[in-house]
Amino acid sequence: MVRYRKASTGDVCVLDWDGEQLLYQFVSGETHYLNSLGAITFACLGADPIGLTEMRQRVLLESGLDAGQGLDDAELQRVLDRFVELGLAEAGPGSQ
Repeated sequence: MVRYRKASTGDVCVLDWDGEQLLYQFVSGETHYLNSLGAITFACLGADPIGLTEMRQRVLLESGLDAGQGLDDAELQRVLDRFVELGLAEAGPGSQ
């Protein structure tokens, strides 16, 4: 299983905006808009790699949702994969 963590070169400036975020990424010079799921997911990323199952638990805890409410694993996976594409997160092998 894939495990995710914040990118080691991921220096960003974060602007919170009514439950959403703008991230300025210093390395690329790009600004990224994060919806509420993206903002919570980004906040849950840390230096230690975690798998999708643990990330889902963290996101549910942070968002105040319970396990039966509207958090689709495929959607969370897309968010994490997009973070990797943008250089905001790193993915590597590991077990969940």
